[in-house]
Amino acid sequence: MKSGFRIGSILGIPLRIETSWFLILGLVTFYYGSVWQQENWGETWGWVAGLVMALMLFGSVLLHELGHSFVAMAQGIKVNSITLFLFGGVASIDQESKTPGQAFQVAIAGPGVSFGLFVALLLADFLLPLPDPAQRVVQELAESISCWPFST
Repeated sequence: MKSGFRIGSILGIPLRIETSWFLILGLVTFYYGSVWQQENWGETWGWVAGLVMALMLFGSVLLHELGHSFVAMAQGIKVNSITLFLFGGVASIDQESKTPGQAFQVAIAGPGVSFGLFVALLLADFLLPLPDPAQRVVQELAESISCWPFST
């Protein structure tokens, strides 16, 4: 998948963003920013928290795809790119794994990373004294991840 434009690379894996990504970034920012304007955080903090939430959602998608990619790379499979787009992300790999067991490892790695991120966010929510906007972002992100930890 060579669509979108390259914004960098992570450990040699080209990272791409399709233009549709900006649409969902704007919509998620607008949604959460609008909802959080009702809080007593000040006029700007609701929008800042909305943007942070949107970026962290895509960050979690990127981490999920990196999970698939790193396991594929460990099996000697070339990862052509990771692309973020309207509906999430996709890791483009050169070939399939050699055995069903290895294919399972690649498939489960992304959800495993998502589950680990979910647990880390829950721990952060319970253990860290976060200010209200940060705590709400952490809680919402954990809830969002809990809805799709086993999606590929």
